[in-house]
Amino acid sequence: MNNEVLLLVVGAVLPPVIDLVNKYVPNSNGRFIVSVVFAFVVGAIIAYFQYGTAEILANAGVIFVAAQAVYKLWYKESGIHARILG
Repeated sequence: MNNEVLLLVVGAVLPPVIDLVNKYVPNSNGRFIVSVVFAFVVGAIIAYFQYGTAEILANAGVIFVAAQAVYKLWYKESGIHARILG
């Protein structure tokens, strides 16, 4: 699979995973930090297995942007989001 497509797919499915953790974080700044850390860790793992350490920041950036776009455009108003937050 093309690396960019893989990163976008991972970024698209990341919001529910991040939400599972963020439901325990009361501060909105804290929730943002959690999403950045998740994107960085997932991007680092993918970059490490594909290229070594050279592409970690680029992968993390693409995943973060994709995750934020999916969250704002679709996931925020979805029923999944409401069920996870309770």
